[in-house]
Amino acid sequence: VDPAYHKNILVLNSTSISGLAGRWCTRLNDAGYVNTFASDYQTEQTTTRIVAKEAGVGQELVSYFNGASYEVGTITEGTSEDTSKYDVVIILGTQDNDQ
Repeated sequence: VDPAYHKNILVLNSTSISGLAGRWCTRLNDAGYVNTFASDYQTEQTTTRIVAKEAGVGQELVSYFNGASYEVGTITEGTSEDTSKYDVVIILGTQDNDQ
């Protein structure tokens, strides 16, 4: 499976740490992902969730996080962002608040 370097990736911060999603975007940009965007998620999560529109897309992102889950689907609640324009949505959990 090709890495999702040119896919649109939305990173949502579910933690209380300000700027966390932005720091994760920087880390992913440094790793070669070029279309990353940061926003907030309303409900705190413990484990990071990686949700892709298509099976296999962005699956390699799991390796960047502490025990992240990977699923195929869409995120329609918990954020004010229109997630339909993103190929992958990452909801950061508190296990990945070390950035």
